[in-house]
This record gives sequence, C-alpha cells and structure tokens, in this order.
Amino acid sequence: MTTGWGRIALIALVIVLAVVLPIVIVRVRSAAVPGTAAARATRVVAVIYVVASGLGTIASVLRTLFDSSVSVLIPVEPFWPTIPAGVTIDGRQAEVIGGGFADALVDVTGLDGPTRIWLAASALLQGATIVMIAIVIIMLCTNVMRQDPFRAALPRAINVTAITIIVGGLAWQLCGSIGNGLAAEQVLRSTGGSIEYDRFTYDDYYQVIGLPSIGHDWSIDFWPIWIGLALFALAGTFRYGMKLQRETDGLV
Repeated sequence: MTTGWGRIALIALVIVLAVVLPIVIVRVRSAAVPGTAAARATRVVAVIYVVASGLGTIASVLRTLFDSSVSVLIPVEPFWPTIPAGVTIDGRQAEVIGGGFADALVDVTGLDGPTRIWLAASALLQGATIVMIAIVIIMLCTNVMRQDPFRAALPRAINVTAITIIVGGLAWQLCGSIGNGLAAEQVLRSTGGSIEYDRFTYDDYYQVIGLPSIGHDWSIDFWPIWIGLALFALAGTFRYGMKLQRETDGLV
C-alpha cells in the first residue's frame, strides 16, 4: 500500500508539471515589463511547489493513518550487535569497542491509533509549514509583477507566516518525537521470551535475541525560531518600504 500511495503522489506531480510548465515557458517569454520575468517564473515554481507539497502531505498523512505498515524512525539506546562467545570473524581491520547506532528507520506494522495520529500530525504540520513559506513567496512575486511590492497586506502575511514557522516547526518535531517514542515502545517492549538452546553465555535477554533497548530522543532543533525572527525583520523592512513609498507618492 505504501508503494501505491507513492505512485499516486508521483502521478499527480507529473500531471501538475505537464500542465503548468508550458504555461511557465509562454508567460516568461511574453513578459513585457522588465524585471518581472524572474518573478513570473518564481511564482509559477512556487505554485507548483505548493500543489506538490499539498498532495505529498495529504498522501503522507493518509498513508500514516491507514496503511498496514508505517515508516518510522525509532530511537534506541546506543546499540551494536555482539558476537557470541567462541565465534571469530576474519578479515576485519577495525573493531567497534563502544557506542553504536541511536535510531533505526524501519517499516512497522501493528502500530496503535494514537501513535499513528502523532506521526500523521507531524507530517501534516511539516507540510503546512512548508506550504505557508511558498505562499508568501507567491505573494512577493505577485506584488513585484504588479509593480507594487509594498502592499499593506504583505507584512501581515509575513508575520503570520513567521508565527506559523515557529509554532509549526517546533510542533512537528515534538509530535514526531512523541510518535517515534511510542513506536519504539511498541516495537521493542517485551514481557518475556523463550529460547530452544540448552545453554548460552549471555546475561541479557536482549543480547540473546539481538534487539536494541528502547531509547528516547527529545532533541529539538531551534531553526524555526531563527527563520521566524528573520521573517519578522523582513516584515519590518516592508513596513518601512511602505512608509517611504507613501512619502515618495506625496512628493509627486
């Protein structure tokens, strides 16, 4: 089912590109106002990106909620497979003596509803945040094409986008961390087990079956805050430009 959703998203993207790219070529070649050709091309690319990201986000959310398997990055305690006593491996030049991988990208079946909802919320917030950025780019390009880059609605839209990026960027990471942690609990948590061998030298059940222990990853990247602050500064710049434009219009 995952492959099916991927094919649907790919087909939709190809259709969008096939319909819009000829329009881009015609509009760029027919641009009569100097300096607007780049704005026209950029706006159309941004529109394509909005459509593609929207379709991709919808597909990702539906896949996470309803597919039989879900691709998830589960956190684990630093883990490296151990070699049973009496086993030797020839030809290695180096040997791992500590550490290991701290997460694993796996396809999982059997996840419960709440875990799927957290993961789907992360995908939805991520897609919505990216779409908001592209929408502001479309507004910027549209104003440039109209020879009116300092419209009153633009600073407000940039401020809204800045808030969206800060809140959405942090929220999608938090939802993803919660969903990944719940998935790790369901994949790795066990209440016991059995083994058919009469004797073994391991002291830990998890070493016997070769599974890592459950880890927790609550690390949050703060790049959405810096991007949001940069957009707040950009909105202030546009407000100042609007003021200068009004003063200039008053002198004419």
